[in-house]
Amino acid sequence: MVEERLFFLDRFMRQIAELPYLYESEELQVFLRPTTTPDVIKALETMPRLTTDDLLHRFRTCMPVNEMAAELKLKGYNENINDFVRETRDYIE
Repeated sequence: MVEERLFFLDRFMRQIAELPYLYESEELQVFLRPTTTPDVIKALETMPRLTTDDLLHRFRTCMPVNEMAAELKLKGYNENINDFVRETRDYIE
């Protein structure tokens, strides 16, 4: 039973190590590395709380997203909707 848990914990940690936005996070580093505070929860509570903007910046740094592509997609959807409305009007008339 313990060996099975160790196996899956090791597997889980290896998968986390492949995700830079998790592996490089301060929270995970506090959890993994021993500090002067033996209580991990207390150590995590002493960390400054991140704002939504801070989190968004962290994720954008680690996982760049082409926001222009998203805008182009929305523009395409908007054009399709406008075409549908025009065709529907023409059909009704």
